[in-house]
Amino acid sequence: MKLNIYSGLRAIAFVIADGISIVKHGIKRVNISYDNYYEFIAGLPVSKRINKRLKAGMRRNLWRYKSRRNNLKKTLWKAFNVHPRQCTREEALRLSVECLNNEMSHESLATVLMSLQVKRGYKSQRGVSDNENSDYLKEIERHEENLKQYPSIAAYLLTMDSSKNIIFTRKSYENEFNAIMDKQGVEPVLRKKLFDIIYYQRPLKKSKVSKCDYEKNREVIHASNPMYQAFRIWRDVLNISIYDKDKNELEISFEQRKKWFTKCNAGTNLTKASCLKDLGLSKPTQYSWFSGKLIAGNPVTKAFNELKIDADYYSLWQDIYSATDNERLGQLLSKKYSLTDYQIDELLDLDFAKLGWGDFSMKAIRKLQPLMEQGNKLKVAIFEVYGKVDFENVALRNVILEQHFASYKALVEQLQKQYPITEIQFEIDHLLKQGNKGRKAIAQGKRKDEKFAKSNPNLSDYNLIKLKLWEESGGISPYEPDVIISKEDLFSDKYNLDHIVPKSKIYERGIGNQVLCPVSLNERKNRTTGIEFAKKLGIEDEYRKAVETFPESKQKFLLMSNDEIPDNWISKRQNSDYNTKCFATIGKATNIPNKLINRYTKQWVKNSYNEQDARHFLCKAWAMANMCQETVNYFDDLKAVSQWHDSSVSIYDLKPELQLIDFENVLVAMPRVKFARKTKFGFNPRFALHQESIFGRRVKKHRNAKGEVVEDVFYKIRQPISKLTAPMVEKIMDKAIREKIQARIATCASHEDGILSLIDTPATHNGKPIKRISIKQSAEKIFPLHSTDWKGNTGRFKDNERKIDFVFSDKNFILKVWIDEKGKVKKETVTIMEYMAALNSGEKLERGFYLQENDIVELKGKYWFVIGVSESLALRPVTTLAAVDTHKIKAEEWMEIAKLQVNQLGDIITKQYLNEKSK
Repeated sequence: MKLNIYSGLRAIAFVIADGISIVKHGIKRVNISYDNYYEFIAGLPVSKRINKRLKAGMRRNLWRYKSRRNNLKKTLWKAFNVHPRQCTREEALRLSVECLNNEMSHESLATVLMSLQVKRGYKSQRGVSDNENSDYLKEIERHEENLKQYPSIAAYLLTMDSSKNIIFTRKSYENEFNAIMDKQGVEPVLRKKLFDIIYYQRPLKKSKVSKCDYEKNREVIHASNPMYQAFRIWRDVLNISIYDKDKNELEISFEQRKKWFTKCNAGTNLTKASCLKDLGLSKPTQYSWFSGKLIAGNPVTKAFNELKIDADYYSLWQDIYSATDNERLGQLLSKKYSLTDYQIDELLDLDFAKLGWGDFSMKAIRKLQPLMEQGNKLKVAIFEVYGKVDFENVALRNVILEQHFASYKALVEQLQKQYPITEIQFEIDHLLKQGNKGRKAIAQGKRKDEKFAKSNPNLSDYNLIKLKLWEESGGISPYEPDVIISKEDLFSDKYNLDHIVPKSKIYERGIGNQVLCPVSLNERKNRTTGIEFAKKLGIEDEYRKAVETFPESKQKFLLMSNDEIPDNWISKRQNSDYNTKCFATIGKATNIPNKLINRYTKQWVKNSYNEQDARHFLCKAWAMANMCQETVNYFDDLKAVSQWHDSSVSIYDLKPELQLIDFENVLVAMPRVKFARKTKFGFNPRFALHQESIFGRRVKKHRNAKGEVVEDVFYKIRQPISKLTAPMVEKIMDKAIREKIQARIATCASHEDGILSLIDTPATHNGKPIKRISIKQSAEKIFPLHSTDWKGNTGRFKDNERKIDFVFSDKNFILKVWIDEKGKVKKETVTIMEYMAALNSGEKLERGFYLQENDIVELKGKYWFVIGVSESLALRPVTTLAAVDTHKIKAEEWMEIAKLQVNQLGDIITKQYLNEKSK
């Protein structure tokens, strides 16, 4: 059986064929939020984990701040039997100045101490990478310099209208605290306790380190370790391959490689130019390097050599790397190595943490490096020592790619378990192949094309291409370079489109291989290339001069002679990019390029679904199932085929052999939103905390139709533009900003394109770009989360609970649906805590079920998924990828609903009816 799998953006489609029969087909959705999706296709780096970590850090810091504040209040009450009084910023600063000059009452001292704990100052810790040239640190230095003219921080701040964004070093704040304590005569024990409450900061925890792939339970080595640097340089130097102009690999002696190792290990970068010079080569050649444009020298030895330190470098590195305090490290370096103050200052500024971690353990390096020092490449050394075949680790470098890769891999493995698959063919979406720059260019090009089409609404698609080529060429045809084509002639039958390199010789049908051509000349050109036709016309020099004005991507076709037509035009696209190679490692699959798939989905009229419909990718998987490696080879050999092929017969006339699929009503596997996990203690909730900043609770009063005063309660939430869904736009609080965003979206073809436009070129308000906006969020969907009752149960605030300002998102709700004794449908929205209580109590709904986000239901013979939990439930077709086509369930439709449990292959595991008569 042959598995054909197409990984589209946010959906993966597969077709299993046995001969000409379809054994199994289906679609699996990939759960990507719309904001991450918009960021990805706009070419922005997507860092879901980093954002999640930042939000968790913000919540944790807020909790620590409140804990310090509460502890300080309790300590002050116990020591002085007073509470700090409420006062303005200016009053608090004046009290601080007085505390430095005069003895004050306990109440005033408590008020000053409470104001001191608000800001603790900047403290740099070893192990954290700081950019000493950052604007933040420069601003701190500026304020520290200004502070020297004033007796205290409080006196300095009194000269300013606001203390916002004015930060000093932690040392300055500590000095002010100590000066106040000295003047007020606070006893040492209480003084130390107050100091620890306000200024104590624990050392950094050791970060989690991954395990070595070859030595069980051994952690990988830090990249700054001199041993790893030597190992890394041997690896890179042994992987250098240089080719001559005839593409023949040059033989590089091991002695030369050892010289390169010595040079790199001393701290000098190894560039391609220096390698050519060492080999006595002057002309450019082809290269093959393990890393980038150069092999970086050893940064540790480079730093130590520049300071002319005479010491054991490994021992010195260990002392610097393991240090957590600069002051103690300075004392150690002076005593142990007898270094000068200048050398010590320079060493203290070294930041080894930014080098990160290696990918091998110390034990593995000690086993592998001796073999590499004898001239064996890393993969040979691994085979000799561990008996394993070396392969490239799949590191996709982008969280969206990683998500698609994981879903793709899980699906392939599951299909291989259930079906005897002997062959795999695959392709991934063109956006998944691109890096950030490539996706950004594609998004900009798409908007440019839409704008071009919108500015010429009366032109057909054919005439739009004509106009585009006319503007690109400056209004000429390269076959008549001296004739300026008027717009009147352009849209007449005097000019048509010509494939520069004929379709019969190369499979390239895009606009890059097209130019304008007079109809009379096009008939004469027949099957010759552009440059050969120019020679035939006797205008080669004029033609070459005209070609210089065309884009570089088109020039290669315009100057391509018959002998230069490549014989691997299609196959060179197989695994041509890094991301496709990563997908190819799963099951040793064969890649079928998109160029062929797109062609035949169109020719076989299977392109009726757009990219926002998951069936679009299923059509591609089916078209791919009708192809094989021989198809790719056939299109590589077009030039040879066309020499004997009858020109009256289309050489592209391939027919599909597989049976057709019913594309209309496909059951799509949806990723489940996990609300609970089962442990030996019962069910525990998995919270979806709100990821954005909540700016307080708002209450707006108005009169309803009966004249009664009604309160609308909502939260103000700051959202990035990338998170704006269509309903959110209506909830933007600032009317002027809302109108500007709505106007921009209205100029684009869709809401998605409007968001991409706003990301790429933000709208402005008061002269500043709009990147984040404030929206209203109903208070029914967001409320504070409180701590547990010490038994693992989380609930609303009670007397025995400690309040924490965590915030729920609207995902933490479940809809309970059941039929009561009278046969009526009942609905109730419950929180996740109430749902957990029901699960732990063993509650069962005999005539009903719970509905969660992404649950699949069947209604009127079609499949839908739940997009938002409320009593007026909204559904969307399982095949729809865009945030449109919602369906609100009507009262009479509830009796017809069935809840489905679907696995990732699209098989229905269970079907639960609300009304048993509907079966």
